[in-house]
Amino acid sequence: MRKLALLGGFAAAACAGTTFAGEVDPGLEAVLQQTAPDQVVSTLVFLDKQFDAATKTKQLDMANATLAQRHEEVVLDLQMMAMATQGDLLRTLADLKAQNQVSDFHAYWITNAIRVDSTPDVIRDLADRDDVYMVYYNYGIETIEPVSRNPELGNEIDNGMQNPAAEIGVEAIRAPECWALGIDGTGRLVSTLDTGVDGNHPALASRWRGLDSRYSSNPEWAFFDPVTGWTFPRDGGSHGTHTMGTVCGGAPGDPVGVAPGAEWIQAAVIDRVSIERTVADALLAFEWTADPDGNPNTNWDVPDTSSNSWGLVTGHGYPPCDETFWNHLDNVEAVGVVVLFSAGNEGFSGLRRPGDRATDDYRTCAVAAVDANNGSWPIASFSSRGPTYCTPTAPRPSSPTLLPRVSMFGPPFRVVGTPTTPAHQWRRPMSTASWP
Repeated sequence: MRKLALLGGFAAAACAGTTFAGEVDPGLEAVLQQTAPDQVVSTLVFLDKQFDAATKTKQLDMANATLAQRHEEVVLDLQMMAMATQGDLLRTLADLKAQNQVSDFHAYWITNAIRVDSTPDVIRDLADRDDVYMVYYNYGIETIEPVSRNPELGNEIDNGMQNPAAEIGVEAIRAPECWALGIDGTGRLVSTLDTGVDGNHPALASRWRGLDSRYSSNPEWAFFDPVTGWTFPRDGGSHGTHTMGTVCGGAPGDPVGVAPGAEWIQAAVIDRVSIERTVADALLAFEWTADPDGNPNTNWDVPDTSSNSWGLVTGHGYPPCDETFWNHLDNVEAVGVVVLFSAGNEGFSGLRRPGDRATDDYRTCAVAAVDANNGSWPIASFSSRGPTYCTPTAPRPSSPTLLPRVSMFGPPFRVVGTPTTPAHQWRRPMSTASWP
């Protein structure tokens, strides 16, 4: 496989060397071979020139850049690269659409890619272009559901029979000790990609960032819904309310989440009940996460963290070590957003994608579940776990997520599963209130 051309910014785009034709990813090729000649397949066309987030981050580190400076420079570099390199392909796609050979297409800047819905022959022709690196299948995506729920136990706690000051997982990671120091997430902004959030839930309603006067004319900066166009937070299921509650839930005097003082925003692009969502929707959501108000010169709207309790396994047709997400996750983190994924609930069967990638201990890592009821903290039997062979570093962080109380529709539930694990790793909104 030929190497992807990684460029540290717009100026480097002019320094490209020898070009080669692109390729069809093996996973997509398998789909195309099973597809009728006139049937439309949704794909993601990644261009040959891609942003080099690692080099840019090193440059910004050496310059002691603030988060605001990082955001502005990286977003502008990403957008300028897309503008400088996508034009010819976009004109070709527009012509093909006018000839009814392309059903639809959409360009992205968070990674240098274009979603193209077309027939197998056209897709293969696009892959042969010199400006194309790889064409991937636009896989579907789904949430990681809890392996069990216990509403009776949740009701007992809600009725005051136990009512701990903090949930067992929150206690286990020693979050209350931070709260005692006055560090509870106040002044920080968290985000998730999920099914939506119940904006009227008492554990979350008062801290939706969309209530800020700066959002009065643009609530979509605080709740991104490209599916149905909701402008006030709603949940297409209950999963998104559950995971957001673990991140930052808590009515006054009743903390449920790790950072009960933090404000929140969300992109509702996962498992919208009967509406299928795909990798392309996640790309849109990560693009929004990197710059919610669409203005690179501001970063007050940009979340500190992005929690992701979703992923795909081989059984869904998503191959291990698939690289579809890797570049744009690096770019989101270069902007200044910490990204985490749940490992999954597949036990020893392996990690979900894209959580099977672990660049190092801190970047786009998967988080497993451990049993905080057991003093030795063993990995929970249901939890997916490493090692991963996709990159040199296996995902090691883990979270105590057996039977946490969560915020969902109606009374509290006790749930078991890794959907809550990234939320228990939210150290940044707890500890960086003084960051610029």
